[in-house]
Amino acid sequence: MSDKIVDLDAVKPPKKIIRLAGKEIDVSIVPFEKVLDMLDKIDVVDEKTPGYTKLILGTFSGVMKDILKDSDEDITDDWIHKNIDSTRMLKLINEIIIPLMQDLNVDVKAPQSERVDKKKE
Repeated sequence: MSDKIVDLDAVKPPKKIIRLAGKEIDVSIVPFEKVLDMLDKIDVVDEKTPGYTKLILGTFSGVMKDILKDSDEDITDDWIHKNIDSTRMLKLINEIIIPLMQDLNVDVKAPQSERVDKKKE
């Protein structure tokens, strides 16, 4: 009987680097534990749940913060607070978290990163 080798080194996500506040941060790896935590929180709600948007965005931004902190030891909650505004956080969520959810076949709507002003008539 021959041994079968499954090469998990060959099954890694493509490298994804973000440039933010003078740093290049590798956000390629999302720890599976974080994915499970995220799924636990969003699995119990739907779009009709009061506070749905806040819960989803809060969950996604929390995971995004953890990914950033895991990627660079100099990134702290204070650094994130000073360097990531809502537009940047939404962009990060759309670039990192939403594709991950799509890979898992989890149906969530991508948050809008651009503000739409309604004209008063």
